[in-house]
Amino acid sequence: MAKKWVSVEGDQELIRRLKAILRICRQEVGKINQEGAQRGADRARQLVPVRTGALLASIDVAGAGTTWRFGAYGYEGRSMVPFWVEYGTSRTPAHPYMTPAAEWSRTFIPTQTRGFARELPFLVRNA
Repeated sequence: MAKKWVSVEGDQELIRRLKAILRICRQEVGKINQEGAQRGADRARQLVPVRTGALLASIDVAGAGTTWRFGAYGYEGRSMVPFWVEYGTSRTPAHPYMTPAAEWSRTFIPTQTRGFARELPFLVRNA
């Protein structure tokens, strides 16, 4: 069987463009996820019951790149208190604050992602 060779021109330009698209997507998705996590944290701060303020002060956003989340980080005191407040105990009723905040923030990310998808061709054109 005879060998056939294929030559492709402009492959370096294609690779450069694809890397630029990936970089743009990561940057924009990271911004969307960070903003969604920040909105979720803000909502959790509105919903959390306040007795001493320590739980409220511990609600924060953490992450990097495209992965962002919010939660009760660095709570001073007993580490299970955020869980007990969210889900309740046999003696105290539940006061959900993280679950409703997470559900609320989930509505933000798809709409922002659709907006980014519409803008992507214009962003890539300049890459």
